[in-house]
Amino acid sequence: MVSQFTQGLFDENVKRTLGVKPTLKMTQVGSSTVKVAVWDTAGQERYRAPVNYYYDAVAVVVVYDITSRKSFEDASKWLEEARGNADPGVVIMLVGNKSDLGNLRVVETKRAVRTEEGALFARKEKILFAEISAKYTSQVEGAFQTLLNIRYYKYKNEVALLVPTVISLPHSQNLAIIHQITMSDLHYTPIILKAASAFLIYAGAEHVVRGINKYLTIEEQEKLPLQTVAFMDSQYRFLGGIFIGFGIAVAWTVSNIPAYWIPLKILLGAMMLGGVGRAVSAAVYGWKPTWTRQATINELIIPPALYWFGIRQYI
Repeated sequence: MVSQFTQGLFDENVKRTLGVKPTLKMTQVGSSTVKVAVWDTAGQERYRAPVNYYYDAVAVVVVYDITSRKSFEDASKWLEEARGNADPGVVIMLVGNKSDLGNLRVVETKRAVRTEEGALFARKEKILFAEISAKYTSQVEGAFQTLLNIRYYKYKNEVALLVPTVISLPHSQNLAIIHQITMSDLHYTPIILKAASAFLIYAGAEHVVRGINKYLTIEEQEKLPLQTVAFMDSQYRFLGGIFIGFGIAVAWTVSNIPAYWIPLKILLGAMMLGGVGRAVSAAVYGWKPTWTRQATINELIIPPALYWFGIRQYI
């Protein structure tokens, strides 16, 4: 099933998986291109994989053989293990394999688990369900695409739930705004720790995901992505001070010194007066931006105490 999804190949004589076998595939989810890492684990008890493979998984597929009653009964144990070790937001799908063995008569002769049983079990456990044949790419692709799409939109809904919390904060400027976060950018599930104050942080997703930005450390080692241009309007005020200082310095120096010293003195005067302007700006406005705006549907608003999922990978 995994080789059919990742490579479009099916081998009836394929050997059983021993331990864990990782494979990768690039696929389309919504408007994003996603790199899917699939960890194929052994179903036999003696080859059972370590539970650490569940950590940070966004989805789990529990597969049983419709011609094997025991494999269906074992599905409940796998489901229990997944729920006990994976993140709470993980999406789980139960898949019955070998649904097509050539013709309906053969299928019904060899079938040990009825479709209704699988569907009833999945409904009771509140998980997804599908019956497929690993022989056919379209069926395998359909199952995985359903799983990925649901996980994608589930994440978007989780993000939407954060917005009212953020907007109700006492200092609306103390938010982190990251533009255009797509599913392909995500590495870990974000976790809200607690409310904490921070500066307004404004950065492109490419800076956060690639880890080239700095980080602001706040209480209890919580960290936030801090773009170097975070104090954007303070920087603009500083540049304004430089230009004003430059004009004043020109009027101050032109008539008093030889011509070959004029450029240097103008530059020094501009830097000095610009520095004074920046200090005055900081004293009057503080080190925080003075503008706020309503986020658009394509923006992700994050409370300051958000533990950013890229941190563990990039620092």
